[in-house]
Amino acid sequence: RGNSTWGYPKKPYRLKLDKKSEICGLGKAKNYVLLANHIDPTLMLNSVAFKVGQLLNIPFTNHAIPVDVVLNGKYKGSYLLTEQIEIKENRVDLDENNSVMWELDSYFDEDPKFKSEAFNLPVMVKDPDLTTEQFEYWKKDFNAFTVQFAKEPLEGNMYVDMIDIESVAKYLITFNLVHNMEINHPKSIFIHKEGKGKYVMGPIWDFDWAYDYEGKETHFGSYETPLFSDDMNGVGTAFFRRFLQDSRVRTIYKEVWQDFKSNKLNELLQYIDDQAKLIKPSVTRNSELWENTRSFDAKVIELKNWLKNRADYIDSEVNQY
Repeated sequence: RGNSTWGYPKKPYRLKLDKKSEICGLGKAKNYVLLANHIDPTLMLNSVAFKVGQLLNIPFTNHAIPVDVVLNGKYKGSYLLTEQIEIKENRVDLDENNSVMWELDSYFDEDPKFKSEAFNLPVMVKDPDLTTEQFEYWKKDFNAFTVQFAKEPLEGNMYVDMIDIESVAKYLITFNLVHNMEINHPKSIFIHKEGKGKYVMGPIWDFDWAYDYEGKETHFGSYETPLFSDDMNGVGTAFFRRFLQDSRVRTIYKEVWQDFKSNKLNELLQYIDDQAKLIKPSVTRNSELWENTRSFDAKVIELKNWLKNRADYIDSEVNQY
């Protein structure tokens, strides 16, 4: 499975079972994912991002179960077992007959798909399978939201009746803290809606290229690069940056961030310590096959220090709100 990750020597996998089953404590389902984390020197960058989502109470955030994979009797390495993102019980638990989950992704390679009327976003159906009539209904619905969101003035714009702006704030905080630049393209961005409710951002997904990796191919470099800036020209930049131009979103963002920094950041750092201890034997064995984890202990320290510095940087951002 995967787009760019399938090109790496250590392959990610999708599991599809004959019947719904529970694996390693995850809720019963037919579909699971094994993430290879091949470019990740800590084997926990996705896990840490998921933990941020859980600490922020972002709905339907994936769980992260580290496992060793043996395929046909051959050891393949240390992997991350997690849920397949789909509208199903124990996954994104919405009414399958009256919901949609869009994927905003510049690969734009899965039908049915369309470019949004406002912002020119590349929109594909992630789940469920839709009839032509259902697709046209939800396409019209999403276009109505983006067109409303694009209207001026932004202050007082009633797009807030069409999307949960608290979910937007929490989503942006997660991407900012771990510096996932893929929101700018965009890539692997999910947004869902049930019935006549509001659009809700999430679930969060795909953090291999976060933590200052994109464009540099090494993690934990600069912690002061903004998530959005004028020199970024992806259509995701214009769309998501606009939310932070709305004082209503900025107010929520600041409150949620300050609470997270004061009450949750230490829990996140403790989680990293606990995970490092848990997976260390697996990482050691993984290093016999894949060299990227041989500096594991040093990289875990780098990860923690980078996150602490990144958090201080975000403080400087929100102090201007």
